Amino acid sequence: MEEVVKKGISTKIVILVVISVAIVGGVLGIFLLNKGENKEVEKGPSNNNTNGSVENNGGQKYSVNLLSDEYFDETNPIPVKKNGKYGYVSSEGKEIVDFIYDNVWRFIGKYGVVSNNYSNKIIDRTGKIIYSAEDHKIDFSNAKYGNYVIDEALYDLNLEKVSEDNLKITSAVEGGYFTFSKDGKYGIINSAREVIFESDMPLSLEVNIGYNNVYGIIKESDYVRDVHKYSIIDMLTGNKIYSAPDNEIIEKKDICLFTVKTTSNNYNKVIVVKDGKLVAEINDSNFKDVYWRTVNFSELTLSYNDGTYKAYNIVERKLNNDISAYYPSSISEMKNVELSGYNLLPKDTTMGIETSTKEEIIPKGKFVNLMSSTVDSHNYILNKYNKIFVVASNLDNAAFYELKSKQVVFQEDSVRGIYMPQDTLFACTRTTYVLTFSPTLMDVKTIFNLFTGEKITFEEPVDVMFYTTYYRIEKDNKFSYYNSKFKKIYEVPKS
Repeated sequence: MEEVVKKGISTKIVILVVISVAIVGGVLGIFLLNKGENKEVEKGPSNNNTNGSVENNGGQKYSVNLLSDEYFDETNPIPVKKNGKYGYVSSEGKEIVDFIYDNVWRFIGKYGVVSNNYSNKIIDRTGKIIYSAEDHKIDFSNAKYGNYVIDEALYDLNLEKVSEDNLKITSAVEGGYFTFSKDGKYGIINSAREVIFESDMPLSLEVNIGYNNVYGIIKESDYVRDVHKYSIIDMLTGNKIYSAPDNEIIEKKDICLFTVKTTSNNYNKVIVVKDGKLVAEINDSNFKDVYWRTVNFSELTLSYNDGTYKAYNIVERKLNNDISAYYPSSISEMKNVELSGYNLLPKDTTMGIETSTKEEIIPKGKFVNLMSSTVDSHNYILNKYNKIFVVASNLDNAAFYELKSKQVVFQEDSVRGIYMPQDTLFACTRTTYVLTFSPTLMDVKTIFNLFTGEKITFEEPVDVMFYTTYYRIEKDNKFSYYNSKFKKIYEVPKS
């Protein structure tokens, strides 16, 4: 089929890893399948990575755990299932790892993880086994942030040991954090191996990862006295923000939002933190749930077992009774905008965005839906490139904005929105909205590579499954794999 090359997008675009609105099997993300052939390719500029840090008013001392650059390496081998078993092909379609495995995971730089009979192995790009769970304890849950745990020691993505001999990793925690023990002490380190917190007692950690902020719930355990002490700490400064009474339990509810349970397992308190500080402590022993009520993080909704609701205004420190339940859907998708110094502008059923100095970027009254990036995406892009991306859409048009430069990166008519699969280099437009419980996006019109600025438009809408640096199209009972340059590299029968 004829392929037309046009002038590329002039605005520099970087890797974007953003959330879509589908939730499949408890995992946020979108993947896609196919019905047409490639029609158009546009080319644009690329970007190089730079380092940075978040703005933290509490006085940031420690690094933010960012997704590694190797995670988005476009030469990473591509996992493929063939004749009931998995192997890998190169980004150009050459078979490089035999199809002999029950399960495989993505390569991150030089190494990937495979499994047979529930036994994990770390292999290189030739398929050579470097470490096997038959002989070693392997944890790769934080590899995307740059570290493996092997035999309770920390290794980087080159599989070089980077932790001290007397430091024992006791757990890998969501977001690239680790708990450790060393010389009778216990503590927490980040992916840069900075010691964030130390204790004389064994501890466990749960993190509340937000945009420009990360908070940890630490449980310190005195097993002799059977006392457990829960605290909230700022993971970017190491400061304790709040400590609960002995044996009362802190739980995370949302970004910057926590609850406290008594020893009888009843809620009795709501804790709100922001910019590394305690900003609200609400004592109420009767509520059953709490969530953000307003788009500017100024008001909470507390729900009760009798079906009533109360609103708490954080600024006024005032509780209002007898309100109706109200939870704008855009709150959950736009927290990073508010927490990055921008204001959301609701108007009737539409939403806009302005700067802190009241300069409109996305005019209110123009778009019905707004969507922004996931936590990992936002932190990666903001730290590496000082950019914040937002999609604005209606039923028949969509625009992709970059807030820092106040520019429209691209826009399209006759589409139902721009969608951005989690943890991929891609974004796409769709001509229809189809609710599905399958991990696919249907009726895709155009796919954008947000690293290179290239895009491809299909003659007919397609269904596509997206992965980090490649995508897969299903047609005529076959799976066709395409690399980040939109080149078809491999094809297998559907299985």
